[in-house]
Amino acid sequence: MDNNNQLYHSIVAWINKLQAHEIHKEKLIDSILDLKDGVILAKLFNLCVPNNYKIDESQMYTEDVDNWAFTLKNLNIIYDSISSYNTEVNQKSTPEIEFLSIFNEDNKVAMLQLIEEVFGIVLQSEMKNEFITAIIDLDEEDQEKLSHFLKKLLKVNSNDKIRLDTDQSLEDHHHFSLNESGLKQQQSKDSKGYTQDKELLKKIDEIELELGKEKKKFETLKLDYDQLNLKILSFQEQIEKKDQLIDKLIKQRDEFLNSTGYQSFEDAQQEIKNKQNKISDLNKIIDELKNDHQDAIKNLKDEINLHEKKLEKYKNYEKMVETVKTLNEENKYLEKRVQECEKIVEDMKKRNTELSQKVQDKEEMMKKKYEQKQLVQKNIDLETELGSKTAECQQLQQDIYELQQLNSRQEEQIKTLNKKVQELQMKSSEKKRAMTPTKRNLSSDFNDMVNKLEMHEYYRKQSRHQTDINLPKIQTNFSQIDEEEHSQKKEQAEQQEGHEFQTPNPNQDGEKNELNTNEKEEQYRDMEENYELLQLENEKLRSQIKKMQQDIAKKSSVSDQYKQIYQLQEEKAKLESEVAILEKKCSQQQQDGDDDKSKIIKNLQDTIKSLKERVGFLQEENKELKEHSQQSEQADKLKLEMQKLKKQIDFFKLESEDKRKQLEEEIKLLVGVINEIRMKTFDLSNSGNKSQLISESLISNSQATQNSLQNQEINRQISNNSVRMPSQK
Repeated sequence: MDNNNQLYHSIVAWINKLQAHEIHKEKLIDSILDLKDGVILAKLFNLCVPNNYKIDESQMYTEDVDNWAFTLKNLNIIYDSISSYNTEVNQKSTPEIEFLSIFNEDNKVAMLQLIEEVFGIVLQSEMKNEFITAIIDLDEEDQEKLSHFLKKLLKVNSNDKIRLDTDQSLEDHHHFSLNESGLKQQQSKDSKGYTQDKELLKKIDEIELELGKEKKKFETLKLDYDQLNLKILSFQEQIEKKDQLIDKLIKQRDEFLNSTGYQSFEDAQQEIKNKQNKISDLNKIIDELKNDHQDAIKNLKDEINLHEKKLEKYKNYEKMVETVKTLNEENKYLEKRVQECEKIVEDMKKRNTELSQKVQDKEEMMKKKYEQKQLVQKNIDLETELGSKTAECQQLQQDIYELQQLNSRQEEQIKTLNKKVQELQMKSSEKKRAMTPTKRNLSSDFNDMVNKLEMHEYYRKQSRHQTDINLPKIQTNFSQIDEEEHSQKKEQAEQQEGHEFQTPNPNQDGEKNELNTNEKEEQYRDMEENYELLQLENEKLRSQIKKMQQDIAKKSSVSDQYKQIYQLQEEKAKLESEVAILEKKCSQQQQDGDDDKSKIIKNLQDTIKSLKERVGFLQEENKELKEHSQQSEQADKLKLEMQKLKKQIDFFKLESEDKRKQLEEEIKLLVGVINEIRMKTFDLSNSGNKSQLISESLISNSQATQNSLQNQEINRQISNNSVRMPSQK
């Protein structure tokens, strides 16, 4: 294996070992070219750099890695971030790398340059010890190669402290690894190892002395290196400018070939050579004629130059006028179309307003009709309710009439009872005078019982509202009874006082009292039976009244529900009929409106087609602009560097414009000379055929000279700038 191939192999082993130490989690690689997608290098760079210098991994392509365009973009992103870090932190410039050669030629040297830049930044970071410890697990050959590789990187770095620390750590790790391998292989040779260690220590001292000398040399070389980098940057800027000019000239050449119809530039050069030969022949003829007519030619030259300048001005003016005319015509046409569209839009708006007003009017009419229908339905419902209520009132009147009859019957019965009570009272009052005091006591007790029963009946009868008319009569009767009882008590007291002086007949008085008590008991029983019958009849009437009230409430609720359902059904039917009428009218109006709309839409479609055609041309022109805009997004990162280069670019533009103007003036002079000769020969020659042939040949040759001069300039600039650096756009 060569030294470079062995170095590539050791770098691959080191990066795979970093994955084992979990410094990165990407896939293993087999070759150094597997790093050209830039994913692993970007992650290693981000581990060792502050946040403001980290690469945005979202901008990198990780899926279509086989596409070289995407991987090239990834490498450019890494290179830009490295260059910005070196300029701002390390204060040094980064050398340019030919990334295209990596993809076209599998250039491992260019890939190694990028790896050196990344690991140079790694050795300056705090993560350097973790990267160096991964080297210990490798073979001895890989350790030696990587130690030389890292020492080379440390010599390039500008920070001396970082360089010395990393140098010592590398030597320590290297010696540690060598000692471990030596202990495993040479356990039996302790004495020889001791002598070898002494020799190594001596060599280390010598190397340190040499390092001190080389440091001074390195500082001087560093200054020279920085100066060379500045020169290289200036050269690169000039080369980039020339590359841009070359690109422009190549485009002009391609445009020239497309305009003339030549397949290749060689065909055009051959025709130019043929025309140059013809021109040389004509120049000989012209020289002969010049010698004959020099004075006249000079005067004609001056006149021709003036006329040509005027003609060029007029041509330019004519072109501008034609372009202005075409633009004015297009603007007028577009303005007309816009006015037509505006008129159509206004008509559509008016029609829409009219239709909306009609719809509103119809809605108002529908609302009014709906309200009228509701009123009619309400009237119908009220009439039905009145009919049902009148029927209910008639039934209630019949029930009231029946109740009145029952009340009248009860009143008659009460009157009969009252009469009987009065008769009994009259009889009792007549018999009291003849009764003895003992008999009077019995009658008074019986009368008290009767009075209590009557009072009980009286309090029960108060709950009945239908018998309120007879209450005052009953009260008067009871008041009379009370007065009679009070008077009887007084009489009994008087009779007891007189009984002491009289002698009673017990046999006669006992018989009379028995007869009176039997009669009163029978009357009392009859009154109780009548009273019970009246209570039963009252309870029956109350139950019937409650049932009637419940039936009335049920009928009223059910009737209300039926009425509501009936009203809703009627409203539904009426609304359906009105909706059908409106749908018919709307369909007619839509048919009328659709005809108008179709005409308007056709006009609009015609205008839109014309505008689309116009927009199509603009879109084709804008596609190129979009492509350039996509490239400009990538160029935003280079704005800082481009600002420094603007002044030099402007200066170069001025020089190129001056040269271009000089060449144009020379071409104009040549054309003027040729035209002067043509006019002079036309005036002086006697034969018209010769003059016509000469004039046509001169015109064709003048055009050929212009094209030849342009092509010569293009070839000259291409030959001067044949060596191109890769662009970083």
